[in-house]
Amino acid sequence: TIGRAVSAGLWVIAATGRAVHEAHASGEGARARRAQALLALDRGLSQVEAGRVAGLSDRRVRYWLARYRREGTGIYGDEAVDPGAGRTTAGRERKKRPDIARTDTMTAAAAATLRFHLAKMLEHEEGTRLGEDSEELHDMRVSTRRMRMALRVFADYLDPDVLRPVLKGLRRTGRTLGAVRDLDVFNEKTQVYLDDLPGDRAGDLDGLLEAWKAERDRQRDNLVAYLDGRRYRRFVERTTELLEGPVEALAPQTLVAPRPQRVAQVLPGVLYKDMAVVWAFEGQLGGLETPLPRFHALRKACKGLRYTLEFFEDVLGPGARPLIKRVKGLQDHLGDLQDAVVTSGVLRDYLTWGTWRHEGHDLPGPVEVIVAPGAARYLAARQEEMERLVLTFPEAWPLVAGNEFSRDLAAVIAEI
Repeated sequence: TIGRAVSAGLWVIAATGRAVHEAHASGEGARARRAQALLALDRGLSQVEAGRVAGLSDRRVRYWLARYRREGTGIYGDEAVDPGAGRTTAGRERKKRPDIARTDTMTAAAAATLRFHLAKMLEHEEGTRLGEDSEELHDMRVSTRRMRMALRVFADYLDPDVLRPVLKGLRRTGRTLGAVRDLDVFNEKTQVYLDDLPGDRAGDLDGLLEAWKAERDRQRDNLVAYLDGRRYRRFVERTTELLEGPVEALAPQTLVAPRPQRVAQVLPGVLYKDMAVVWAFEGQLGGLETPLPRFHALRKACKGLRYTLEFFEDVLGPGARPLIKRVKGLQDHLGDLQDAVVTSGVLRDYLTWGTWRHEGHDLPGPVEVIVAPGAARYLAARQEEMERLVLTFPEAWPLVAGNEFSRDLAAVIAEI
């Protein structure tokens, strides 16, 4: 075992865990930077020096050091290894799915699912507030989405009056996070486009990106103020109190006719219903004449099916994973299309007014000509991408549509 004294005290990387850090450090992206910083600390560098090595601030290094001490290599999204002894930990926080058994009631399964994703949301709150790794915000937003989807999936087994404050808080939190996340996605896609331009056109979108930064700074300020504010704190406190209380308090209080309660009894119908919502789009999605909002509606339907499969993955067994991957494949295709649609709208507004605007405004017409040929070329590129994704949709549709998917789903359900 190799140890180093750093400013926060003695820090140890177990010999058995070193290979995990080194493997991640050799890659790219956020996880690589975490590993590079931690390995630099292990070599005896200060937090400031480790940040320079990894391209992180010293505050970010301190954040990941604290997370590593609590979670071990779980900070990479892997199975967690105890930072002191190199032992695999088995705590719920290390699992990728909530603990649900086929014999659980649906209300108990709902509580387990909501608790699991609330913990995930809170795990990424500090990193989101810090704002130095966009994946923190992304993961926090995903957790709010999964909680909202859980409220839909389990709706018949939850009291709507009891959960109404939770849903309201999730909507508000999701909107606030989404306003920043959508801007981050816009920037990521735009940087990919800029990277492919010749050097003499590197400044094509400088004006657009200046407008983007001003908007992101504004939305980021709103986000931090919200996370630091009373409404968010109250939402977290009330939700935690509900989910840590008796499960029976979450169940519908009005008398209903006897009905199945156990996961094994209810889940087959839930999955077939979600699949039917996706299949309802069969024959409704043609070529370029198809209204674009219809593709977005299918994307949301796919997300519903995917999240249900993920919630119950432990119950469904290993056959669920290939189904999840196939639904995600179609969802990703539709997500790229939606990104192109949103970006095209932003660019049209920018070319009209020369600043960052959103749909739904009632601004007067432009009073001066906006000259931004770089943005116009970018708009053309995104519209070409939009056209390509619409025309290649029939190649992605069979991932979920057709007899093969339904047979595989039936086989998984039969094992419950």
